[in-house]
This record gives sequence, C-alpha cells and structure tokens, in this order.
Amino acid sequence: MVITTKKGDLGLSDIKDNRLSKDELVFEVLGTIDETIAHIVLCQSITKNDEFKQIVDDLSTIAAIISGYKNLFEHERIQKLDHKIVTFHHINIFSYPYNDYNKSIINVTRTIVRRLERVYWQYHKINNIDDNVGIYLNRLSDYLFTFI
Repeated sequence: MVITTKKGDLGLSDIKDNRLSKDELVFEVLGTIDETIAHIVLCQSITKNDEFKQIVDDLSTIAAIISGYKNLFEHERIQKLDHKIVTFHHINIFSYPYNDYNKSIINVTRTIVRRLERVYWQYHKINNIDDNVGIYLNRLSDYLFTFI
C-alpha cells in the first residue's frame, strides 16, 4: 500500500466523488473529528474505560455521514449517552481539574468536542445533515464533563 500519493500537494483532496480544496469547511469538520478521535483514544488509554471505543465508532460513523457515505445517525446512540450521563453521581458545578493529569486530558478532549460541535453546525447550515449528529456531539461533551 502506497502511503504517499502526492495528490494533495497542491491543496486539493478527494472526498467521495469530488476533488475539493483542502480549505473547504467539510475538511475542517472531518479534521476535527479525526482530532477528537485521537483524544478519545487517549482518554480510553488513561481510564481503561472501554465505553470510549464505542464513541470512536460513533465518530467514525459521523465522519462517514459528513463524507456522504451514510445518511442517518441512530438516535439510539444519543439515548445511550443520555443514560450514561444520568447514571453518574456528579455535582453540576464546573471546576478545573488542577493537579489531575487524567481529568485534565479528558477536559481538553471535552473542549475539542465543543469545537467539533461548532464546526458541525456551521456545516449543517449549508448541507442537509442528520440533526442527530449535532445532538450526539452536544451529549458527548456532557458525557466527558461527567468525568471531570
């Protein structure tokens, strides 16, 4: 398998059946999904919580939707996050996780999910994407908040 295709050297990239400039909003959304996945994997590695693996699968599905390969995001995924959020016995006061490396990593991840949510809604205004994606991203940041 060839890793370097050199097809992107001039600032263009392929998405489904299109060749687009790398500064298109779709690539900002996809890049932020990629960054989020990398941080979710980091969260899993420090917490050993295998629930994060499902979140990576969910984000991969969202990337497929953004890329035009899938159309719908299952509402059930939102319901599962909702259920997990309410099972946490957590104070509803935000506090910064000083002196706690693991919680600090999760907090950074939460802020990246918030950025992903913002760029997703920008993209959503232009494209007809399933609203469940935005709802899921909002819940995901809430879910991460419960770990802090």
